[in-house]
Amino acid sequence: MVVSIPPVIAALVINYLLTKLEAHMPHSLQSRWTPITFSTLRLLLFGLALPLALVHLWLVSLSDGFVETFKRSQQIFRQAFAPQSLMIYLLGTPLFILIPYLLLITKTPAQKASTEIAFFVARIVLALVFVLIGWLVTIGALKRQFNFGFWISDFGLKDSKPLINPKSEIQNPKSLVPPATAGGTDLSSVAESSKPL
Repeated sequence: MVVSIPPVIAALVINYLLTKLEAHMPHSLQSRWTPITFSTLRLLLFGLALPLALVHLWLVSLSDGFVETFKRSQQIFRQAFAPQSLMIYLLGTPLFILIPYLLLITKTPAQKASTEIAFFVARIVLALVFVLIGWLVTIGALKRQFNFGFWISDFGLKDSKPLINPKSEIQNPKSLVPPATAGGTDLSSVAESSKPL
């Protein structure tokens, strides 16, 4: 998708700058922790920041369109790195990264070559199933985050606008009912007449 291009270019530029910085570090500042630090920064960039940003951009562009996505990009990035999004992504990561990795590196001893090949193929298929399920669960949870909220029409008062998220799939049926009346009198007019001057 076209919305993926700017974040990918930004990530590649940051990676290039990290590589240059690592290569030109003075020897007095280098230690055994220098490669670990730069590897950690690259892991955070390509394993956490870039996927979260891209997923949120894709979800918004699918629902609101390309132009609206670029208009709201700052808000989208804030939401992408909000604690709730990070928690969803970090809880989903073991399903689509860690478990498939462990399945692939595990050796299953077998006496025949054909049995070993069958075990290997089964592990690959199982790993791919975990990747698919984990990715779908994580993306589904992040998508539900966009549709979170109730369509409350100011608790049923007259001339009120929907609050929180008007595109929500969850609706409060009471907010769609006209305002309550007492003895044929509109309660909102009674409330306004009883306000202190």
